[in-house]
Amino acid sequence: ALTFAFLYARRRYGELASILTSVSFAFSTFIIVWLHFPHASVAVLLPALFYGIDRVIERPAYKQYLLLSAVFALLLLNGHPESAAHSLFAALLYTAFILVMKKEARSFRIMAALAGAGVTGLVIASPFTLPFLEALPRSQRMDWLQSQPKATEILRNEWKVLVPYFHVNFYGTIRENNIWGPGIAEVISGYPGILAFSAFF
Repeated sequence: ALTFAFLYARRRYGELASILTSVSFAFSTFIIVWLHFPHASVAVLLPALFYGIDRVIERPAYKQYLLLSAVFALLLLNGHPESAAHSLFAALLYTAFILVMKKEARSFRIMAALAGAGVTGLVIASPFTLPFLEALPRSQRMDWLQSQPKATEILRNEWKVLVPYFHVNFYGTIRENNIWGPGIAEVISGYPGILAFSAFF
């Protein structure tokens, strides 16, 4: 997290700004809270993913292709497919942004290299992903999702579920006996709601 956040930022900013970026990312609440879980193992690779995309767009050569393929494979192999999906979604948005901003990035060679790196990473990780996809329909998570009411029913009956998407939900949730505090990892990992996306743009 520290190394690739620094390398990614250094391509654009000065040394001090890159150090601050690196430290801020690597010691962020999400990574520290989930440090002993596979969530963090995947999340720490996000700067490496952006760095790899930048390198391929800048010069779609063999070494850059291998770096990006390796990062894609590590995302999938680190054991938390949901975080890998989030990272890949962020990578798609990032790539789309660059393709819109830089006309030279729209060449067929660059787009083929990016897509090829993704496919290569998927093939490398297939000893993990194929058994995972086979087991997914029989998993505890899938059973839980099927037993829950549909999102449309929740929204129709309880509009309050939307509130956490619009306010900063950092300090904790109300529990039994009116205890208020950061008791679960999802709450204390710093999820700031949809306002964070607005601030980003």
